[in-house]
Amino acid sequence: MIIRIKTVKLLTLLSTFGLLTLTLDIQAEIEKSNKLTFYTEINHPHIFIKEGTDELGGIAYDIVKEMIKKTDLDVEIEVNPWLRSVKKQKENDNSCIFAMNRTAEREKYYQWIGPLVSGGLAIYKKADSDIVLNSLNDLKGRTVVGKIDSIALDAIKPEHGAEVVVSGTDEAAAKMFHIGRAELWAGGMIDTPLAARYIGIPEPKVALRLSKADVNIGCSLKLDSNVMKVLRAAHDQVQKELGPTILERYLSPKD
Repeated sequence: MIIRIKTVKLLTLLSTFGLLTLTLDIQAEIEKSNKLTFYTEINHPHIFIKEGTDELGGIAYDIVKEMIKKTDLDVEIEVNPWLRSVKKQKENDNSCIFAMNRTAEREKYYQWIGPLVSGGLAIYKKADSDIVLNSLNDLKGRTVVGKIDSIALDAIKPEHGAEVVVSGTDEAAAKMFHIGRAELWAGGMIDTPLAARYIGIPEPKVALRLSKADVNIGCSLKLDSNVMKVLRAAHDQVQKELGPTILERYLSPKD
């Protein structure tokens, strides 16, 4: 699935952020390299297809879409399964990927823009569960489900003695958790409760907080530095003007 968004508001953005010192030569560089691909995945609540439509929505998607509107960059948003998006982004020097947790392990492989959303990671249990976790060592003999390539799931090591069940999406993890395929569910502190709400099951309860985790955009290390300057300025402006409104749009419980 490819979405093309193209606008012509670069000079307005640069003026707003005091960047009118940009030379004609630098503008030419941006024009030469302004065809970007943003890779992503369907990952509620960050990116998903709105019910009853063929339109994309979500917290991260809406922020990125508004960012792109504030630049003159020609951008394709391409949706794939996550691991395919990661592979395609690595092969494309003129690209970024979202929505991705920024971690120490990933830090050196990308130029970062964000955070799109600030959150955290946790291991969840059912609301009526009597499981007590004081550390990851208390997972011994337990079964934990989580989404593929999840940072929360990555925190669980073989020495912790848990059986790890991997799902393709947060919603699939929610279903497996609900039917008892796993006692515990590892995931993001925004994504996990919303995935439960999305499929209509009771929201889980935090059993163990793991760490803070911000959702970001990761761009190729070879992406032009001036294009990065424009994207970062656009992100900051969108967060200032629309960030709280976008979060409220998706995080407020619906009747």
